[in-house]
This record gives sequence, C-alpha cells and structure tokens, in this order.
Amino acid sequence: MDAVCYTLDSMKRALPIVLDVLHALALALWLGGVALFWLLTSSGLAQGHGGVPTEPANALLGAAWGSLGLWAERCGLVMVGVQFVLRRRFQRNRSRFIGDGVRQLLTFSALLVTEYAHRSLQYRSILQTHTVPGGSFVAADSTLMSLCAIQAALLIAVIALTAWLHQPAAASIVVPVSNAATPTMPSAPTRPTRASGKRRAAK
Repeated sequence: MDAVCYTLDSMKRALPIVLDVLHALALALWLGGVALFWLLTSSGLAQGHGGVPTEPANALLGAAWGSLGLWAERCGLVMVGVQFVLRRRFQRNRSRFIGDGVRQLLTFSALLVTEYAHRSLQYRSILQTHTVPGGSFVAADSTLMSLCAIQAALLIAVIALTAWLHQPAAASIVVPVSNAATPTMPSAPTRPTRASGKRRAAK
C-alpha cells in the first residue's frame, strides 16, 4: 500500500514537469515553423529577383504553408490544453494568476490567427510578379506575411510570460525582533495612599 501511494505521489509531482516540457516543445515547433516559412519566402524572393521562374518556388512555399498550418493547429491545441490543465498552479499568487490568464489569451489569439490564415483565406500565389512601367518585380503576399508576423509576435509574448511565470517566487524574509531590542516604558512612580500616610503618622 505504501508503494502504491509513493508511486501515485511521484506521478502527481512529475505530471506538471512533463506537461511543461510538452508545452515548451509545442511552442518551439510552432515558432520554428513560422521562422522557417519566413526564411523559405526570403529565399524564394531571392530566386525571383535573380530571374528564376517563381512557379517552382510557389509550389515549394505552398507545400510549406500547408504543413505549417497543420503543425500550428496541433501545437496550438496542445499548448491551450496544457495551460488549461495547469491553470490552478498560480491561484495563490494574484499577479501570476493574471499573467497566466493573459498567456492563455495570447495563445488562443495566435491559434485563431492560424485558423483564419489557413481556413478562411483563399489560397493565392505566395510569390507574385508585379509589372511596373520600368519592368517587373517579385514580392510576397502581404496578407500572408502579415499573419506570420502577428503569429511570431504573439508567440514571443507567450515565451516571455512563460519565462516569468516559471521564475521562483521571492520569499518574504521575516526578521525576528528580540526582547532586548524592544524599548520599555519607565513605570510611573506610585503615590502613597491615605491609609499608608495615617500609619506613618501613628508611628
């Protein structure tokens, strides 16, 4: 019976650590996917400016965009689930409890941006050739790049809040006050009563 209780207690203590690692892994995959897509887009722009046709680059970026949307949805659901399960951990500290709520709001906002980008918007060519009077130039779709930038900003804010929430709380230091340090008020002199005065006169 003691072994079973010890095992359950160990599992209860290890569960938050495992969930924190899972949350960090999902966050790293999501933000890393956004950064990788940004690098691929920059590489495609370089190919377009170099005179290489943009069709192969658009095919590669289209596949990368679809994979990014799938992974971002999964990572976002994992992060929201972990934050919901561990939401009671910061109830004793009001500021950290509010910070955890803000972190959940930012994560949910990033997930909504991802859903909007991959579900609501119609697919366009990520690299587009624009013709001007002096020639032509290649530019990335501004809407998609703006959505990527919004996701990156929200995820960086989530990282900052997560790092702050996992900092050890400052313990309050109580300085004991010794009895010798406490000032004592001098006692007021006692006045002789009438009875004591009569006794002295009788003597």
